Amino acid sequence: MPTTTNSRPAIYFETMGPDAATPIIFVAGFTAQLISWHDDFCQSFVDSGFRVIRFDNRDVGLSQRIGPEHQQDGYTIKDMALDGFAVLDDLGIASAHVVGQSMGGMIAQAMADLHPERVRSLSLIYTVPAIEERYFINLAARAEAPIEPLGRDEMIELFTAEQSLQGTKTYPFEEAWNRELAARSYDRGWDPAGMLRQRYAMLRNMGAGSFADAARLTMPVAVIHGREDPGISEAASIELARLLPHAELHLYGGMAHAIVEPLFEPLKNVIVRTARRAEAG
Repeated sequence: MPTTTNSRPAIYFETMGPDAATPIIFVAGFTAQLISWHDDFCQSFVDSGFRVIRFDNRDVGLSQRIGPEHQQDGYTIKDMALDGFAVLDDLGIASAHVVGQSMGGMIAQAMADLHPERVRSLSLIYTVPAIEERYFINLAARAEAPIEPLGRDEMIELFTAEQSLQGTKTYPFEEAWNRELAARSYDRGWDPAGMLRQRYAMLRNMGAGSFADAARLTMPVAVIHGREDPGISEAASIELARLLPHAELHLYGGMAHAIVEPLFEPLKNVIVRTARRAEAG
């Protein structure tokens, strides 16, 4: 089982594609495990000449759980960004293209801010530049929603129902995929206490300003958002694209808070083109 040996917590990761191919690391969102990045979506990057790296953020999946349970003394998004670098270090990779979705986009920004020389390009999918009410749809309700222990069947039903509500109205809901993802997530490591710690990591940034100093992020950036996103306003991505010096903004009318199969190819093309911009200097 590939787990980082140079950091605490120990972070579980997987790779796809040849070791010598161009590295691209995918950062998952709040409570999501590396398997939330669809295998077929990731394979399309391998087919385009990349080495795909996915990892479980701390406190979910097969990565280490980290306390303390006392939430006020917990970790931050920047700590989670260092986990991404720990994965790259374990693989002997000096720099990579970075793709983050939702909370993963916050982590990706923090990675680029901490070590801009190690982030070749940045692709930010339905995320925010800071934790501010104007970027969210009903932030208070989301911040206070309970995360409770559930049995396997209960969790699968709840997860599938929530994904249906968050999904696009333009494309059919991928119920079979979401049920399978829920079951695999539960079996790999479903931990409500860890999920709460992740939520506090985000909320700890409330009122603390941006996740990154935009002036430091001079690498090519793709900012991607769906006009049907029920949780994060497209205003967040519009602001990100305005702040970042070399950003392209891509808004999709049929996209919500999920990467569905009909969007695999167009999103892959945007991310690959952004990476090629960086490779071309």
